[in-house]
Amino acid sequence: MFHMPMSMDILAVTFDVEYFERVLSDSGRSDTLRALLKQPVVKVSPHRLAESKARLLRLFYGSLISPAADASGGHSEACIEGAMLETMLNLIADPECDKNQYNGSSPCSFIVEKIHRMLLLDSGSPPSVQEFCDRLRVSRTTVQKSFQNVTQSTPINYIRCIRLNGVRRELMSTSGSELSVGDAAAKWGFFHLSHFAADYRDLFDELPSQTARKNELLVTE
Repeated sequence: MFHMPMSMDILAVTFDVEYFERVLSDSGRSDTLRALLKQPVVKVSPHRLAESKARLLRLFYGSLISPAADASGGHSEACIEGAMLETMLNLIADPECDKNQYNGSSPCSFIVEKIHRMLLLDSGSPPSVQEFCDRLRVSRTTVQKSFQNVTQSTPINYIRCIRLNGVRRELMSTSGSELSVGDAAAKWGFFHLSHFAADYRDLFDELPSQTARKNELLVTE
């Protein structure tokens, strides 16, 4: 579970390790790519990224239109995997890709992860930001900068989003007869229900009472 900045899209792709290593070695730019792939974030050219997304969308759309096409038609699983890997490596190796990467976010990531884990352990009575600072023996400024660097958000907003997402999972995994909205909110430290409902609506664009419960999801499916 994690929180990410608004307007960010995430596409997770996995490749067979041996296949990935083979393609990387045959690329002729293995050392450059390996160095870049060690970075926590690789900043690519926005317009190159847009071109790559458009190419992959055309590929995916073609595979949906003609799912039975063979390798010669370009829609086999192996062909799609190869095209995706080629697109990713070309994007990273592009001259416009920012090669000046750094690992400065590691301490920041550690702080964010520690607070995230402590929050999950104390979900019913979430500590304040200052209490987190005291537990980690770091300043509030350090915590603020860590969250800004890693999540592009404030600690207060991040913690609130994690808790709200926790309530949402509780609601979606139970029926109304099993768990009331108030009890679900209380499990994540929300006791002022009007404020909780307003924050929930701001994040999910619906009131907690409007969230589909487990029995409703089964009927929909």
